[in-house]
Amino acid sequence: MTINNLNCSEATHCPELTHSGTSLLDFLMNQQQQLVCVLDCHWKLQQANSRFYEVTQYQPKHILSESFDILIDRVCFSSLEVQLAELLKSQTSFSQIVEINTADNRVVPLLFSFTPMLLADDDKIHILCMANVGQQCPDLERKLYQITYTDHLTQLGNRPYFLKKLEEAFKKIEKDKSSVFFLNTFDFDDFKKVDDLYGYKVGDRLLQESAQRLLAVCDKTDVIFRLSGTKFGVLHASDGMEDINVWSQSILYTMTDGYYIEDHLIDLQLSMGVLQLPKDAKNSVDSINRVELAYYKARETRNYSNIVLYHPQLSEETIHILSIEKELKKALTDDDIQVFYQPQFSLPDRELKGFEALARWQHPEKGMISPAEFIPIAEKTGLIIEVGNQVLQKAFEQQVLFLQNGHDYTMSINISAIQLTDSNFLHDVSEAIKATGVDPNSIEFEITESIIMGNLQESIAILEELRKWGISIALDDFGTGYSSLSYIKEIPLDVLKIDRTFLRYIPHNQKDCAIVKTILTLAKELSIEVVAEGGEKEEQVIFLEQLHCDSAQGYYFSHPLRVSEVDKLLEGVGDDGRLVSS
Repeated sequence: MTINNLNCSEATHCPELTHSGTSLLDFLMNQQQQLVCVLDCHWKLQQANSRFYEVTQYQPKHILSESFDILIDRVCFSSLEVQLAELLKSQTSFSQIVEINTADNRVVPLLFSFTPMLLADDDKIHILCMANVGQQCPDLERKLYQITYTDHLTQLGNRPYFLKKLEEAFKKIEKDKSSVFFLNTFDFDDFKKVDDLYGYKVGDRLLQESAQRLLAVCDKTDVIFRLSGTKFGVLHASDGMEDINVWSQSILYTMTDGYYIEDHLIDLQLSMGVLQLPKDAKNSVDSINRVELAYYKARETRNYSNIVLYHPQLSEETIHILSIEKELKKALTDDDIQVFYQPQFSLPDRELKGFEALARWQHPEKGMISPAEFIPIAEKTGLIIEVGNQVLQKAFEQQVLFLQNGHDYTMSINISAIQLTDSNFLHDVSEAIKATGVDPNSIEFEITESIIMGNLQESIAILEELRKWGISIALDDFGTGYSSLSYIKEIPLDVLKIDRTFLRYIPHNQKDCAIVKTILTLAKELSIEVVAEGGEKEEQVIFLEQLHCDSAQGYYFSHPLRVSEVDKLLEGVGDDGRLVSS
């Protein structure tokens, strides 16, 4: 059963059918031309008239008290369910094209009206569903097909059309084993910027031109569709001699060539997932899931157009991600996320000046799981918010203990771009400060240049608010991200952290030495403190001291420490802040 909204909603208030109104319901139930049924607030069928059973070919005992989606394809029912939920909330009616799947395997398209109502002796809202059957309209089938399967904006096929054609493709494959199809889905990266900069009118025009380009580059027999928003796709019947890479590239080049809309030249990148049928999938459900896997893998690059062909490892990666996600949720509940602390030392006196708080996962069976494995998955799944909050709380508590014991150190905490732009971030930080009583002036937040890929101005506003509270801001992994020099003047910064990759071969690699010197000179001119990460050898530390680098951290000084190890380290710190053992 397929659904298509006709936007016929009316502000119809809920008709209260009391005892006197029951006759109205009886009257409706006895209508011969109209199909009538009543649903409860859980979409279960409560009543239906004889016309309903005649059209659907169901017996009352087989369908009463069953969910309305027994008549509807589950994929399509999801959109109707949203409308029904809104109906209960707003108590307004709406109309919708619905394709009924009958008991005798027919598909009957009908225009339904859905109206909220109260039944006698029942204070819960029910839904009255009515549809005219057998209307005299020669073009009804054609119009219903067009409304049901056409995207209004682009005039391409829509998602139901795609699902219908995909099923037909597999039926063809079943009959002709030599049949080969290519399927892709793609989406424009950061299309929201077009709407923000030029307005929705330009955005809509661009989507319409995109549709025309697809029609021009694809074969007449191709199934071309707009799935949703800015996401498109093509189902192509191959002759078996084509190269799937060449086919994909031709579409990518066509769709990313500059758009000239209302005197605006707009350049866009896109991410595309591609698979071959039936090699990569044997049915529609697997096809949709796997082409989405390829698409999301392509989208990970984000800074340039990319095509990813599906391969089985993508499914294995997904299973791995789901497994880690499940275990990580349990780890957060069981308090298995620990915080290690890596000391930072000032130069050239080599005094202990602070710690960087680092998340570590102590798995009860697998032992210590590398943050390189679980942090990216936490960011993909959104669990990084909870991981970050736990680290924040524990680091704040530890910093309070430091201060209470007379240790005036700085506590540096990593904040992901996802955390920073979360709507509750400032509130969460504020609550953690209140709960622990930590002095914000002793706290430093480390961010990465990935915030530039999001809403930069929003991020800057948040950083400026944090600095008002006394929290200092450090830019981590400097020099390895995006357009560092063009953005450093805009981001409110107190500290630059030189990435360890530039320290690895100093003082012997002249290029690395030149880069480090340049960063230190730039930071000095901007009055920004510099911390060098990855100091592992004496000669590296001496080189940094000679260039007047402010601070350093790395295995030369200390590896990340458990709390118990931190306590032992502090026992060896003299009154001058230097390690007695050094």
